[in-house]
Amino acid sequence: MTGSTSAAGVGIFGPGGVTEFFRRSHVVSSSANAAQGPRSIEQRLAELDDLRTRGVISDDEHRDARAAILKG
Repeated sequence: MTGSTSAAGVGIFGPGGVTEFFRRSHVVSSSANAAQGPRSIEQRLAELDDLRTRGVISDDEHRDARAAILKG
């Protein structure tokens, strides 16, 4: 079991999984803190890399989420 899936099989990133989480994360962050504006692609990729390094997400999840971020 990867670090991103609970015992019930539901990912910690919600029904869309890590890819959907990171694809939409710039929208969430900008509405949560409008003074700072949306996170840059570089910030989102750095956060994604950190999650993989800490073992929170798998290499496959990292690859898919990275592709989604870069696609926009």
